[in-house]
Amino acid sequence: MTEAIPFNLLDPDCFAAGHPHAAYDRLRQESPVRRIEAAAGRPPLWLLSRYEDIRAVSQDRSRFSS
Repeated sequence: MTEAIPFNLLDPDCFAAGHPHAAYDRLRQESPVRRIEAAAGRPPLWLLSRYEDIRAVSQDRSRFSS
């Protein structure tokens, strides 16, 4: 079983000591596209962690929104 990646984009405590670069590296390797549950009543978020994916999505306005 793989250990969970200790990163919650919505938790300010994740950034208390600066950017969690080790978590970013693991996200890119193990979970480059990740669904994040938002607060109650809010839609989920999608976290993209690879440059190529971010670039492709940001240029495809017909299928993706910010």
